[in-house]
Amino acid sequence: MKRSRRWMIGLPLLGLASLILMLSVRWGMASLQLQAAARNGAALSVPGELGAAQRELLDRALAQLDRAESLRGPHPEQSNLRARLLEWELASVILAPEARLARQGEILSLYRDAIRQRPSWPHFWANLAFAHARMGRFGEEFQHALERTVSLGPWERTLQLQLARLDFMYSARLDAGSRAHLDGVLERAARVQPGRLWSLAAAPNERARVCEVLDQPYDAACAPYRPQG
Repeated sequence: MKRSRRWMIGLPLLGLASLILMLSVRWGMASLQLQAAARNGAALSVPGELGAAQRELLDRALAQLDRAESLRGPHPEQSNLRARLLEWELASVILAPEARLARQGEILSLYRDAIRQRPSWPHFWANLAFAHARMGRFGEEFQHALERTVSLGPWERTLQLQLARLDFMYSARLDAGSRAHLDGVLERAARVQPGRLWSLAAAPNERARVCEVLDQPYDAACAPYRPQG
């Protein structure tokens, strides 16, 4: 093969290899930024304690997500984490009603973005459902998000406990279909992690709820919470 033809073939291949290497480096750097943002987010305290140190952690995490997105573009974990951070901020500051509604809309949009990019991931659906619940919205999108969470991750243990908390906190505001989904969640949790389910229930009404699905060896512990007769 003539040298000129080898160059004609080799140069595009070299360019392609260089492009792949550059994209791999950018992807790796973006992943490091995402991990750093997640660590800073995990260090945030309970909402309501937005002091200077907490504000710095939050701003740093959001800036790291900005850098991650500039390096590799949209990514479901970036959208999900940004929504979680903005939820934390929303619970920690006082905003005017219009600004609060706008921030709620931004949070829901970010969770939807994460779901669009990874629609089969039940944890994103759970986060969307919880966001609606915390905003006091229990309409069609909440119901759909809850149904998708349960159908995609029926045996996910962390999701079972997360949805048990949702049941404890918002049961009075749920429609019949949502309560039926959560009945199934509690029944499965009682089968695979009864001890953790029992430990999760602290208030008397919560223990009465889990005692509907717990069997032996919880009969004695559940006796005060079950109907007598």
